[in-house]
This record gives sequence, structure tokens and C-alpha cells, in this order.
Amino acid sequence: MVERLTASRRWVLRAGLASAVSLLVPAVSTEAAAIVSPYSGAIPMTLPVRYGQYRAFRDNWHERRFGPASRWSHRLSLTQRAHDGNDVYPASRSYMGVVYAPFRGIVSAVCTYANGVPTYRVSRTTPPPWNYSQVFDGRTPRYGNFIWLRSTAADASNGYFMFYCHLQNESLLRSLRDKLRVGEVAVNSSSSVGRIGESGNAVGDPQLHLEIHHPIGSSFACSRCRPKRYGLTAIDPYPSLRAARIRR
Repeated sequence: MVERLTASRRWVLRAGLASAVSLLVPAVSTEAAAIVSPYSGAIPMTLPVRYGQYRAFRDNWHERRFGPASRWSHRLSLTQRAHDGNDVYPASRSYMGVVYAPFRGIVSAVCTYANGVPTYRVSRTTPPPWNYSQVFDGRTPRYGNFIWLRSTAADASNGYFMFYCHLQNESLLRSLRDKLRVGEVAVNSSSSVGRIGESGNAVGDPQLHLEIHHPIGSSFACSRCRPKRYGLTAIDPYPSLRAARIRR
């Protein structure tokens, strides 16, 4: 069951956010769309990589992963976390191609690592639901270089967050990171936002790990977690990937 803010509080928060964002980015609707099912719901999006540059998608949401769960993580037991997203693998292991924004939106946060030390920049008005920059598996940053995007599209994706990780630490991602220091950064579905990589705990296995998160103020109790886990925002991305527009 989706947990929601009270109507009055939600209206105040959204009104304040809308007025702040309108000064910095093109005018778009900031009223979040209806909340989709975390297990079967899909939001409108365009695939993050071009057609022919990825292998067939497989739904590996909630698969077993090594390491304990963080506050935001799904989990299969008290000591075992579950996979929070889906992985998109390049058609060739040597292909480290461009990744694009899936919708019209705003860059919510960017993190790059150098010698294991993160440089984390976050939007002042549209921060992501969680800060993944300080999570390490031993000495390795779990997520590697990453970016958060928030949809401002006038469709059912509005308010949803997309998280991409294991990216390369290259000039495009660093440019987006640095731009967040001076103001908001708008993107659309044709904007390139990074390159497929193998940073973090994906070393030796190039991939794009992506997660879709509910809008701020909405969460759900995961009935598939053991024990039942409350306050989660990461939904199964597979239905959205299957229904997504092909990127030519």
C-alpha cells in the first residue's frame, strides 16, 4: 500500500517546490502524477541506450545480492539485500556507449569518485530521495559514478526519479556535476548524461544499473521483502523498460 502525505501538507510542499523550480528551469507541470504499482506499474520513458546497443532485458529486480541492506534497500533476509533495480548490459562487453536521459527532467544529483573519494553534488530544489555516495562494499564504492534525474514531463512519469550508476568518470558526467554547483540543470529525452561503465562493484562487468523511484512524499511497504520492509521507494523498472519508446 502506498503511503502518502496529507493533502494539505503535500499541497504546501509542492507549491513551494514549484515556485522555486520555475525561476530556474523552463516552465513545466510539477504536480506529481498518480502513483503506479511498485510491482507492475510502468511510467512513460524512452530507453536510456540506442537500439542495437544492448542485450535483451531481464527482470533481475529483487534478485539476491551480497552485502547488508541500507535504509533504502529491499532485502531478502535480515542479512541479505535484494537488487533494487534492473541491469542493462551492452551488446558487446567492449561497448561503453552513451547513456541518455529517459524523459524531460532535471538533474537531481551527480557523484564521481577519484581514488575512492566521492565528489557529490546535489540539486538545491529537487534532491533525490536517498544519498548513495557514502555506501561502500569493503573499500569499493557500491554504486560507482552515478546520476539521479527527476522527471518534469507532463505525463505519468512526472515527479519520478531515475537513478543510473556504474558510469564512467568522464568529462560529460563531470560537466553535469559541476553545473549543479551554480544552478539547476535541465535535460530532455535526447540529452546524453554519461557513458556505460564498470565503476563501483561492477568492475569487470560493464553495465548500466538503473532504478526508478516514487516521487518525494510517496513510499510503499514491500511485501516481497523478508521481513516486510517499510518506507521504500525503488520500484521494479522492468515494466517501464518493456513499455519504453525505442531510441533510434
